[in-house]
Amino acid sequence: MHQVLFEIPTPWGRLPIFGYGFMLFLAFAVGTWLAARRARAEGIASEYIWDIATYCFIGGVIGARLLAFLIAPQPGNLWQQLYHFIEIWKGGMVFYGGLIGGFVAYLLAWWRIVRPNKLSTLRIADLIAPSIALGIFFGRFGCFLNGCCYGGVADPVEIFWATRFPSNSPPHRDLVSQGVQTAFGFLVDENDPAVVSLVEEGSPAASAGLKPGDRIIRVGNEPALGAIDVYSALLSWPQGKPLVITVERREGDAERPFTLEFLPDGSLPIHPTQLYNSLDGLLLFVLLTAFYPFRRTEGQVLALFLLLYPVNRFLMESLRMDNPPTWFGLTMSQNISVAVFACGLVLMAAVTWKGKPLPPASA
Repeated sequence: MHQVLFEIPTPWGRLPIFGYGFMLFLAFAVGTWLAARRARAEGIASEYIWDIATYCFIGGVIGARLLAFLIAPQPGNLWQQLYHFIEIWKGGMVFYGGLIGGFVAYLLAWWRIVRPNKLSTLRIADLIAPSIALGIFFGRFGCFLNGCCYGGVADPVEIFWATRFPSNSPPHRDLVSQGVQTAFGFLVDENDPAVVSLVEEGSPAASAGLKPGDRIIRVGNEPALGAIDVYSALLSWPQGKPLVITVERREGDAERPFTLEFLPDGSLPIHPTQLYNSLDGLLLFVLLTAFYPFRRTEGQVLALFLLLYPVNRFLMESLRMDNPPTWFGLTMSQNISVAVFACGLVLMAAVTWKGKPLPPASA
């Protein structure tokens, strides 16, 4: 997890470049460049592809964001939600929403670009389909950098590819809220002001010397008058930073203050479903690119994408812990996967039997 890749100094301060937003940019730039290159080989002007891709990219981002807000509504008033909506560089988008939004945007591109220039929609879709798969590769890697779209606790936890995300990252907070793990290796008695009730054996908190019965009086520079103050300070503590707490411990008839500093454990080892999906996107890109020269009718490359991607996405959802079930005991994305797979079957049958024949195209 690396939410901010680097910072650019400006006269107004340092501008952070977020990993997710940067990967989203790469997905658009590299994917469109490859599709435009493929179009030129077939005698289609590359500027048409860039224009269409721009329409679809903007529509896809809006659709992906809308579906994310539908699945996980954001708190706050209308203006606060609008601000959160435009923070796309921080993640929080659903691919299927992007697919729907991109399709709607394509209708506008069809009216402005495709129809006037007598281009074929299915042929354009075949040109772009491998790039969509490559976009999944970049986008999901961006999810890994951002810490979203994470999987559940790995079983067994010893598998070498299981990933621990930093403390206070989205996966860590989710596991804490479910009661699967403690926030920072210890618990505070809610009925006794800021008194430590449990310290996990072998945790960094225990190694630093924290003991049950210690009373926390300060977290960082913030005073702690009770358990609520402690947990509020912990939830706002910077991700992956050493925790500094001041405690009072009774020794005989006196209470002595101690300042403890330790780097708390992050999340339990979880499945890096972002990397699973990223690898799937790369493999799908290679497969669609290899299949492209052998297509026999317009639309077969798109149909193959619609058949293969939903299968992986449906299975991957079973490893995710950030998507709640909706209809039929399935997550929103699993329900959409079933619908997309059915559309892929219909499209493949239609274009294979009734589609416009094509000679083998160059890769």
